[in-house]
Amino acid sequence: MPTGTGTTVDPRQARASYETAAVLGCTPAMYALAHCCADGLGGAADSTEALNWYCRAGALGHRKAHVMAQILLSRIAAVPFPRQQLQALAKQGDPQAGFELAVCRQQGIGMAPNPRAAFLGYLQAAKQGVIRAPGAVGRCYEQGIGVEPDREAAARWYGRGLARGDTALMLALAQRCLKGTARLTGTGICLTPPETPGTADNDGAAYLLRLAADLGSTDAADRLSKA
Repeated sequence: MPTGTGTTVDPRQARASYETAAVLGCTPAMYALAHCCADGLGGAADSTEALNWYCRAGALGHRKAHVMAQILLSRIAAVPFPRQQLQALAKQGDPQAGFELAVCRQQGIGMAPNPRAAFLGYLQAAKQGVIRAPGAVGRCYEQGIGVEPDREAAARWYGRGLARGDTALMLALAQRCLKGTARLTGTGICLTPPETPGTADNDGAAYLLRLAADLGSTDAADRLSKA
């Protein structure tokens, strides 16, 4: 449901289904629910709740959840970063682990920064269906992270992220529409350099916020209520 595999993209319903199964003790559902909480899929982003479900699944023997819990804990407490475990999971083909490893490679978390490896990791995660990955690929193209800058390629990847239901990307692009550095067109997204903003696209911003709100983003709903 969150990737639209075999049905329409519906992060909110997917999150509710994961929560139902997680409460009943299903560890894969706990793992999936933690992802939703961490990424703000189908509802508000909540890192504390994400950590809670990762830890609960890890305590029940879900190895991937244990590693993800260690990653979050390493960012907020004196817990060693699980570099080898994360790399092992990514090598085994776990999509979320591959995405997190790319983030760490880009930001130099627990390892030396490697922009090119980060870019390639985001590409692989996008192919594997990770919702946030197309937006990350788009940012790499726009900012020249591990690849030559290409605004047209960035816009195409942002479009894929929107189609996949990335509500955080919707919020970011809505803000850019208001600032005049992005606008929605009949054929997709047009990006403008931040140093030379154009006219604000208020309609585009409103559309993106409504889309994000319909997918369960409470941040988008709050912004619409204040508009």
